[in-house]
Amino acid sequence: MGFYFLFHKYSNEKEAKKWIEKSNDLKNLIRMSEVLEKTWLEGQTDQLSNDDFVDCKKELLANENVDPSYLRCNPDFMECFLKKVKGKVQYKRRGKSFKTGSVVPFKKGNKKFFGQVITRWSHKGKYVPNYSFSLKLISGKTSLVFLMQNSCNEVFLPQRNYTYGEYSKSRETFWDNFNQNIFIDKFQVTFRDISEWKNVLRLPFKIPSNFIPSDSAFGLTIKEMKDYCSFRGKQLLQTHIWDAATYIPQDISNNRKRIIRKGPYPWTKKRVSFLWKAKNNPNFKFERKHCKKVFTKDCLSLIPFKRHSIESSSWSGVFQVLGGYPEAMKNSFNYGQNLKLSSFYFSADSPWHELGKRSQWNGVSFDTNRLGLKEKLKFEKKLKALEKLPSSEIRITFRCMRKLR
Repeated sequence: MGFYFLFHKYSNEKEAKKWIEKSNDLKNLIRMSEVLEKTWLEGQTDQLSNDDFVDCKKELLANENVDPSYLRCNPDFMECFLKKVKGKVQYKRRGKSFKTGSVVPFKKGNKKFFGQVITRWSHKGKYVPNYSFSLKLISGKTSLVFLMQNSCNEVFLPQRNYTYGEYSKSRETFWDNFNQNIFIDKFQVTFRDISEWKNVLRLPFKIPSNFIPSDSAFGLTIKEMKDYCSFRGKQLLQTHIWDAATYIPQDISNNRKRIIRKGPYPWTKKRVSFLWKAKNNPNFKFERKHCKKVFTKDCLSLIPFKRHSIESSSWSGVFQVLGGYPEAMKNSFNYGQNLKLSSFYFSADSPWHELGKRSQWNGVSFDTNRLGLKEKLKFEKKLKALEKLPSSEIRITFRCMRKLR
């Protein structure tokens, strides 16, 4: 009987010690995951020296004319960071000293990687998110698979009344997103995103010569654009959603307003702006400061073109609104009008630099002669220097969106 009680007591103490150790390991893993999530969301970390951070930007070809927002929620940056620290992540629990946890690398062929992209396409599972970056963390004898979702590059569209296209009193252009949760990509899809998609699906893909991963992706047909968005659990951006995200609401406090007046530019409600002056005033001089709002052909000789730019923004928080690359969308109101043409192909005095202005694209050809334009695109030397590709083709980009009901 005495032996039984002694053995039972010893077993309980041993079991309790095991649970205490496991509890501490879990607390360590949670704190470690918080540090990693902060790095993921901010695209930077104090655990990297300045030289290592610069090395990572160079490795990602993001050290020149690329906005720092490109590093946020970027699996390539997380991979570089973890390689630099050899998978050792420092963290601190309240009242305790700094500790170091480990991210376990996995083998893929002859190479080691610290993380991998997880999607419902590649990992069939009930609880697998549409898209996330997976890391395996370890503390003591306890491990944890940590999934980080891309929450950096979407913006929520406020629920209210909107209209499609240019201002009209017609009830046919009215719509609302009440009881709908709509999320829009802040940025155009990049070549890095396309490379990742093709690699996960094991499809051949090579970024065009003279372009880099942070460049807005072009050269895809409308079907390929839709397939990519589907891979991310999304759909190709729709024109009326784009209009809602870019026109400044007349009365931000009244989300059920029935008469909606809209200006042609994303930074003002007025019809008169420097772009209006460029079209109507022969003495107008386009200045470098204007490129922050719309990167036109004039900007090519004034400032370098910045990838993943946050300068041309809207009231809702989407970027690359006017100027830069043309952008394809799905038009549910007018199927043929599916291309936003405001871009560096046109000077500031072009009528295309307005919200709601769209042209027709067949979704397959990139020949400028088949875009249905009244004016002919003129490819100047400074434009060729940026494009570095045959000037007979136009570079059409895109972005995605998703709806939750």
